[in-house]
Amino acid sequence: KLRKHIPNNTHTTMISSLMQIITKSLICLFFVSSAVVAFTPLVHVRFGLSNTNTRLSSTTRIPNVSPTYMQNDVASKFFDLKEMEDKENSCTDIYLSPDTTVLVGETNGPIPKDAKGTWIVSEDGTSFTMKILRTYDSGKDVVTDDDDDSISSSGDFTFHVERTFTGEVSKTEGGTLKIEGSMHNIDSSLGDMEVGFFTMVDTSDDRFG
Repeated sequence: KLRKHIPNNTHTTMISSLMQIITKSLICLFFVSSAVVAFTPLVHVRFGLSNTNTRLSSTTRIPNVSPTYMQNDVASKFFDLKEMEDKENSCTDIYLSPDTTVLVGETNGPIPKDAKGTWIVSEDGTSFTMKILRTYDSGKDVVTDDDDDSISSSGDFTFHVERTFTGEVSKTEGGTLKIEGSMHNIDSSLGDMEVGFFTMVDTSDDRFG
């Protein structure tokens, strides 16, 4: 029996053609993947918690949800939140996500272990309500003397501070969105207590230029 002989150059040509096909396929796949990533709605924001001495920052993925009833375009905005409670004043960066959650950013006040919130605005776009819950860690060192031996221990505990912000939505003479109102501590025993005032000014244009 005679077996048909295939020249070596034919094998080389087939392998070369196959490699070209694979290379072109990989290139096409790369460009398709790049296009998908490029057109995915994603806003990267440098968001963290900080005071004058400490800075913790991270990249936050902001939900891309279309607002349905926010007539004054409150959703998807960055604000400078100024809180005035008792004799204490603080400024905090916040973002009002279109899914009605609040992202809490940098602050010059006490640094919370965790902070989260929700917000809502009336259907006519004028009345605003926001709740922010902050969690803090605290501890106290205790030193005792016993037979000339010093024993040091610490008792750590966590506590929560929740504030409700109620105010009116308006615009400055320059057209900047502004929210002003009062801060409340709603206690199950003592009820609704007004504890201070707040102002929120839209800083979105400053961030995105």
